[in-house]
Amino acid sequence: CEKEGDFEGVRYFDLSRMKDIDEDFNIMISSRTCLPYVPEQLKEDAMINWDFDLDIVKNIVDRSHYKVVWMHDTFCEGDNYMEGLYLDGYIDELFTLSDWHSQYVANAAHNHPQRYFKSFKNKIWQTRNGIVSYYNEVDLSKKDKNSFIYNASVSKGLEPLLHEVWPRVKEELPDAKLTIIGGYYKQDNEPDELEEQYRKEREYFENKLDISFTGIIKQDEVAKVLTTSSFFIYPGVFPETYGISTLEAINYHVPLIGCRFGALEEVAAEGTSYLIDFPFDYDEQQLERFVDKVIEAYNDEYLLQQKQQYCNAFKQWIGWNSVALQWKQHFCNVLNIPMELQELKQVRKINTQVIKLFNRKFINNEDYFDNYESDYKQHLMIISPVYNAEKYIDKCIKSVANQLYEDYTMYIIDDCSTDNTEQIAKSTISSLPEYLQDKFIFLSSDERSGAAIEHQYNIINYYSNENDIAILLDGDDWLANDVDIFNYINRQYIEEEAWMTYGSCKSLVDNIDLIAQPYPDKVHNDNSYRSYLFNWGMPYTHLRTFKVDLFKRIQKEDLLDEHGNFYGPGGDNALIYPLLEMTPKDNIKVIQKVLYIYNDLNELNDYKIEDNAERQNTNASIIRNKEVYNKTNKHKRILIAIPTAKNIETDTFKSIYDLQKPKNCTVDLEFFYGYNIDQVRNLIAHYAIENNYDYLFSVDSDIEMPSDTLIKLLKQDTDIISGLYVQRNHSGDTELYLEDNNDNMFNIPASSLIGSGIIEVAGCGMGCVLIKTEVLFSIGYPFFEYHSSINFEDTISEDIDFCIKAKQKGYKIFADNSVKCNHIG
Repeated sequence: CEKEGDFEGVRYFDLSRMKDIDEDFNIMISSRTCLPYVPEQLKEDAMINWDFDLDIVKNIVDRSHYKVVWMHDTFCEGDNYMEGLYLDGYIDELFTLSDWHSQYVANAAHNHPQRYFKSFKNKIWQTRNGIVSYYNEVDLSKKDKNSFIYNASVSKGLEPLLHEVWPRVKEELPDAKLTIIGGYYKQDNEPDELEEQYRKEREYFENKLDISFTGIIKQDEVAKVLTTSSFFIYPGVFPETYGISTLEAINYHVPLIGCRFGALEEVAAEGTSYLIDFPFDYDEQQLERFVDKVIEAYNDEYLLQQKQQYCNAFKQWIGWNSVALQWKQHFCNVLNIPMELQELKQVRKINTQVIKLFNRKFINNEDYFDNYESDYKQHLMIISPVYNAEKYIDKCIKSVANQLYEDYTMYIIDDCSTDNTEQIAKSTISSLPEYLQDKFIFLSSDERSGAAIEHQYNIINYYSNENDIAILLDGDDWLANDVDIFNYINRQYIEEEAWMTYGSCKSLVDNIDLIAQPYPDKVHNDNSYRSYLFNWGMPYTHLRTFKVDLFKRIQKEDLLDEHGNFYGPGGDNALIYPLLEMTPKDNIKVIQKVLYIYNDLNELNDYKIEDNAERQNTNASIIRNKEVYNKTNKHKRILIAIPTAKNIETDTFKSIYDLQKPKNCTVDLEFFYGYNIDQVRNLIAHYAIENNYDYLFSVDSDIEMPSDTLIKLLKQDTDIISGLYVQRNHSGDTELYLEDNNDNMFNIPASSLIGSGIIEVAGCGMGCVLIKTEVLFSIGYPFFEYHSSINFEDTISEDIDFCIKAKQKGYKIFADNSVKCNHIG
C-alpha cells in the first residue's frame, strides 16, 4: 500500500500494520490466495513459502467472522488446500467471475482429488468485473471502419492473430489497420517468457501489414483508441475467466470478433459480437471460419450498426459502481442487515439485467425474488404494542420502513415503558426519509396495561377503515430481512382470498426456523381448533394478519377475563381462536415462508417471568375451554333488512311482527331506502358486515311469510337458504332457479315442488332468504350488480348476480319447500 488513509470512504492500511489492529471485521476477502486461511499445523507440515508475516495473517483471520476467497484466475495460491478449507469451515465462500469460471473452479480436474461441482457450488457466489468509463458518449460517425484492435495478453491469441489471421484479413481487406494495445512494464529483472515473446512479435510486425503497437498506456488512452475503432479482433486460444477487455470494448461500441470459449461465451453477448464456436485452435478449419466471420462483419454495415447500437443496452450495468452494489446486497444478506430501500430497488434491476443481457446460467441467492406486487393494494395497519424494548424498537421500526410496499401505517403503542423506548422510537422515526415519517404513529398509554390485546383492540376500533388489513408485530420483534413481506401479505388477500393468515418465524434462542403448521381437515370441518393442540397449543402464529372487518365481528367480552379486563399473558389465544372459528377453511392461509423474527432472547418475554408464565398457561387453558365462537348454540345476531323505495305492505310488516324469534338470538329490523335495487342491497350487505351480524335475513317489502320462517331457515344451518314464493308474473314459476348443462338458469314451476324438504338450487330471489354474513364478507363489494341488456332475456338481475358470485366462491344455495310465502305484488 503506497499511501495509507481514507479514500472515498475506504480505509487503506499497509498489510504489515494489520497485526496491530485491535478491532473485529465482519468479512475478510483474500484475493487470489487461500493461504491466509490455512490452519497453523498445516502451514508447518506443508512448509509453505510465505511472502508475509504469519502473525499479521493470523490477527486478521482470527478477527474476521466471514471468510472469502476471491478468485481471479483458474487457480490461486494454495489451490490444493481449498477443498479441505471449505470442508472443515476455514473458508465460508468463494467468489468467481463467470459461468465458465464457476464451473471450472468447482470441478478443478487438475486437482487431486478432483473437485465435484454439485458439492462445491453451494460455496460459490458469482460476481463479475466492471470498468471505469472515460467517455459517456461515443460518436459512431467518427469511428474508422478499417480500425481493428487487439486488447489482451500475448497468451490469449496474439500469436495466431499476427501470423495466421491478420495476413489473411489483409488479403481480403487491404485498407484494414490493426492496433495492439498494451505491453509489459519495464522491469529491472529479466523478462519472463511471455514478455520475451511480446518483444519479438513487436520487433517483427511493427509497421508491417498496417500493424501498430501502443505499448503500456493509461486507461483513459485505451478508452480514446476504442472510441474510434470498429472491431475487437480476438482469436482466443486461452480461456478468459471474465474478459474485462471485452467489457471495455462494449462500453465504447466496439463489437468483438471472437470465439465462444471460456467466459467470452457469457461476456461477449450475441447482440454485441460476432462469434464462432470453440477456441481458435480447436481444429484446422477454425482459421477459415474465423476469417470468414471477420469479412462478414466488415461487409455488413447494417449489422455492424445494429451491434454498435446494442452496446447501449449494457453501458449502465457494467460499471464498478453496479458491481459494488451487488457486493453490498450480498454482504447485507450474509450478515442479515437490511439494505437501504432505494439501493435495493436499484440492485434488483442490476441483477435482472446482468442475468438477461449476459445470459447467465449460474444464479446467486440474491437473484431470486418473486414479484409479489398486485395491481390493487389494500391499506395495511401494523400494530406494535411495546414495553421496555429500548434495545429492539429501532430494529422493529426499520424493518417496517424497509418494505417496498407503500400503503401502510405503523401504530407503536408504548405501554408506559420505564426505559428509553419512547425516545429511541421517536428518534428512529425522525431519522427516516421524510416521505416515510408520516407512516409511523407513536402513541403512549396513560397507564400500564400489560395486555397487548387491549392495545390491538383499541387501535383497530379507533383508527381502522373497513377494508384495512391488520398486521400484529410486537415491538421487541421485527420483520425478517425481506423487503417484499407486505407485498406478499397483500397478495394473500387480493389473489388468494385470505381472511386471515398465520405464519412462520425464526427463533433467536434456538437459531432455527419455527415453521407454521396447518390444521387437519377434520379440525376445520368440526371447527375444533380449541381442542387440537400443537406443541405450543396454537401453531407458530407469527406473522399474524387478518381483515379488520373480521376482527370487528368478535365480541369484546370474548377478549376479557373473568374480572372484565383484557387478557394479559396468553391473550393472543382469545384473538386467534375466534378468527379461526369465523373464517372458512379456504380463507385461512398458513404461510411457511419465514416473515418474522421472534425475539425470544428478550428477558421480558412472558414465559421467562415466573408469574407471567403461569398466567400465560392459565389464560390459554381458560380460553381453549371456552365455547367455540360461532358454534350453533352460540348467541347469534340476525338482521332483518327490507329494501324499499317508499313503504312496505301492511301484511309484510304483520308477518315480520308475528315471526317466532329463534332461541339465543338477537333480531333487529332495518329499512333501507333507494330506487336502484342493486345499490340498496349493497348497502344492506355492508351494514350487516359492519355491525357484526351473523346472518342477514333479506325480506322484500311485498312478501308475507309464515311465522315459523326464521326458525326453519336457521335450523338448516346452510350458507344461503330461501323460502318459496312465485314471481310477479302469472306463470306460476317460483323465484328459484336450476341450471342446464350450459350453465343457463331457468325457473322452477311451483307445481313441481312436492313435499316439504330442502333442495339445492342454482339461484334464488332475495324476497325471503337467510344468508350467513361470512358469505357477504367473502364476496366483497359489490355484492350485488344489475346487468341490464337491450334484450330482457339477457338481463342478469342483482339477485342472480349475487348467487353466481356465491357459487364461484364455493357456497351452496338451498330452498326450503316447507316455507311457503305469499308474494303480494
